[in-house]
Amino acid sequence: MASRHTARLKHLTHGRVRYIDFVSTKKAFTHTMKTLLLLRHAKSSWKDTSLADHDRPLKKRGRKAAPRMGRWLIENGLRPDHALCSTATRARETLQLVQSEWSGNVPASTHAELYHGDVAQMINVLREVAEPAASVLVVGHNPDLELFVEHVTGQSERLSTGALARIELDLSDWSELTDATRGTLISVSRPRELARD
Repeated sequence: MASRHTARLKHLTHGRVRYIDFVSTKKAFTHTMKTLLLLRHAKSSWKDTSLADHDRPLKKRGRKAAPRMGRWLIENGLRPDHALCSTATRARETLQLVQSEWSGNVPASTHAELYHGDVAQMINVLREVAEPAASVLVVGHNPDLELFVEHVTGQSERLSTGALARIELDLSDWSELTDATRGTLISVSRPRELARD
C-alpha cells in the first residue's frame, strides 16, 4: 500500500532561501515470491488386488517415510500455509502422516483434479488458493507432478515415491498463476536421503 509524505524542500533562488512544501508517494515493499512444494505420495501397497487404483493405501515403508518428510519440512522452515491433496487414499494418508509432525493447523483441501490430472488442472486448483499463502504444498501423483515441474521450470526430474520438489515462483498472488508462468527449481528431496528414525 502506498503512503504519502509531506516534506519541505530548501530552494535557493537569486540568493534568497525559499521553502517549498511538496507531497511524495512512497510505495511499501511487497514480497512477491511464492513457494510451491510438490510432494509425490509415499510408497503404496498393491497387496489387495480387489481395490481400485484410487483406493490403494500406503504400505509399511510409506507409512514410515511420510512422517520423516513432515519433520524435514519443519526443520528446514518449509511448513506450508496451505495444503492441496489428491482424493486418492494413498495421497490423503501421506498428507495426514506429514501433518502429524506439525504443531498447529495447516488448512488443507482435497481435489479430484489432482488425481492424475494435467498441468492445466493443477494450475486451476492453485489459482483458487486463498491469500495470504506464501507457501503451498501439493500432494499428488506421477506423471502429473514430474510434468508440472518440467513445464514450469524447464527441468526434467524423477520424483520417486515420497519425493518433494521445491519451486520458487515470482507471484504476488496465486490467482496470477498461468500456463505461461515460469519458476525456479530450488531442490528435490527424497526419503532415502533424509535421516532415518
